[in-house]
Amino acid sequence: MRRGLTAINEHVQLSDRRSEETVITVVNTTERIRSGVVRCSLDFLITEEIQNFELLDPDDQSIPFIILSHDVVERDVFSPVNLPGHLTVDRYVIEFYESGAAPFSVKGYRVRKAKGILPVHECSWLENTDVTFLENEHLKVMVYPNGRVDVFNKEDHQLIENVLEWEESADAGDSYVYGRTATPVILGREFPAHVFSMDKPDVHQCLIQQELMVPQSYLFDESRRSDNKVGCPVQLLLTLEKSSKTLHVQYQVENQACDHRIRIMIHTGIVCMSSIADIPFDVIVRDADDHYYNTMSQVNPNTSFTLLEQNGKGLAVLTEGQHEYEHLADLHTLAFTIIRSTGVITRNMSNGKVDGGAQWLCPENQCLRTITGNIGIYPYCGDWITAEVPFAAKAFRTPLLCISAPVNKKKFMGGRPAVQDTTIQEFFYQDDPWEAVNIPNNKSVLTVEGEGIQVTALKSAEDGKGMILRLVNLTEDQRVASVTLFGGGAVWETNMREKESILLGKDHVSVNMKKKEIKTLRLTM
Repeated sequence: MRRGLTAINEHVQLSDRRSEETVITVVNTTERIRSGVVRCSLDFLITEEIQNFELLDPDDQSIPFIILSHDVVERDVFSPVNLPGHLTVDRYVIEFYESGAAPFSVKGYRVRKAKGILPVHECSWLENTDVTFLENEHLKVMVYPNGRVDVFNKEDHQLIENVLEWEESADAGDSYVYGRTATPVILGREFPAHVFSMDKPDVHQCLIQQELMVPQSYLFDESRRSDNKVGCPVQLLLTLEKSSKTLHVQYQVENQACDHRIRIMIHTGIVCMSSIADIPFDVIVRDADDHYYNTMSQVNPNTSFTLLEQNGKGLAVLTEGQHEYEHLADLHTLAFTIIRSTGVITRNMSNGKVDGGAQWLCPENQCLRTITGNIGIYPYCGDWITAEVPFAAKAFRTPLLCISAPVNKKKFMGGRPAVQDTTIQEFFYQDDPWEAVNIPNNKSVLTVEGEGIQVTALKSAEDGKGMILRLVNLTEDQRVASVTLFGGGAVWETNMREKESILLGKDHVSVNMKKKEIKTLRLTM
């Protein structure tokens, strides 16, 4: 992917391309206009003595940014012809606010040397003994010294109290099935917390650290947890960025215990008996009585989000690998499994014994290591369709891409001469196969509009003739998808095998889509 992004960077249209400058390219791979905070690494040869620089947008207007770090490092350099080498570079990591990347577009910025010295932004964690506030245009987050987190949605004045909490319980099951026991669950509120905060111009962060003291293991012969307790340090890193409607939560668990389950509880405050979650190409409503009557663990799957909504208010949890959740209707809570520690593949659930030999043991499944992950808290008003929850989940999992490269393509392609001789010091370079290509700056290749319509793929056709655009109508109603090609071209309806095609129109078409229907379109431009 990096090679592809570098090729895009070399061909995005700019008002000027000076050999001594560097280009930053932001890529929006989704069907909606995107804004947000982006971070990018910049390398300059140490001999250039770059201590300050400007960032210019497509209109050559200087935009603000901060330097997060500056290091002098050895950069490995490669090329298809020359031998590998290394160069000493100044490496800067910067952060700036992208104010609007068009759908399916690339946006180029120029980096120009400036006079003076630009300091590194001071980023340090401060421990708080009072309430910590994270706030932007849409949300206000309150973090209390005991680790409690409240979220206030400014759009509908909805206050969600104690939204995040750890839950730990014994697991007498196996790799397939959670085994519930009579032992009580342990909650994060039972342990003290340390709260730290850090603020940057466009990003507000809060770190909550705790240590859960839990039984070391489960004693299957005695049907109880061990008296020995071990500490499992846990932390939640909350991030609220400028203009974001999502509270980003990065968690970390240092698991030191066996035979247990750790979950993150999302207390939504929404009273309802049904949960809504996505699966590939669909969104499912699940009721509390959907499970078999004696199911021990009433968990459900999700692909990228789960939500509860009632009376025009909703809260969605955006996931990135946390595919197992349980709706605890009496607590108005969604619980997401973070760790299930079991040491066997399968177990006789009636007596807790392993029916078999050593081949059924898997001690590594106790997950005695550090576990990390990300979820997003997305409160909204209205319903999940009008609030565009599926797209919020896509944006959460698909951030804006960012890459930098010098205008001088040969700067970091030298390496060592392919012919190692004291008198022959020649470098060789391949020709640019796309030398004539110019990619419009921040101009959409195409747009897709339609309530409840989701783009699931935009790729090259398997036969190389055009591109394939795949859409799905996630709603229970017939919808219309509007597709516009800005470079001109034809839109054809085909099938998922990409074998037959029917011409729908040129440049702009409206596509009727039945409920839950998947459409595959071929675009020839």
